[in-house]
Amino acid sequence: MTEAVRRAYREFERARNDPKSVAGMAASHYGAYLMARQRALHAIMPTYAQSKVADMTRAMKEYVAWQGSDVYPAGYVETDTAYNNALGSFGDTVIYLRDGASTHEAEWMLAVVDGFAREGCPMAKAIRSGAY
Repeated sequence: MTEAVRRAYREFERARNDPKSVAGMAASHYGAYLMARQRALHAIMPTYAQSKVADMTRAMKEYVAWQGSDVYPAGYVETDTAYNNALGSFGDTVIYLRDGASTHEAEWMLAVVDGFAREGCPMAKAIRSGAY
């Protein structure tokens, strides 16, 4: 594990365990951890890393199932705020990556969005389509 991956995981753990953490912060940091892990894998085995993108979606779905009380159920101010904060963070990252940083990394972040998004979410659809 690279230092960047360890640092990303420590940031996730810090946000997850901090009772004063901003709503959605832990989910945002978990997405950053998944990205750091994918970057490290891509640096040593690019083709294999590309075959593991679907695992990012699965990992985020598992995170939501495990920590879902932060972002589910829909319809409550606190959970909707956490959900929108995290999804907006992911969307901002996709914009940055699409604007020249790395198109394959943008696809990786979209895998995180797909794993995190609520079914039929218009914001997630906008992120995926580039309208966000």
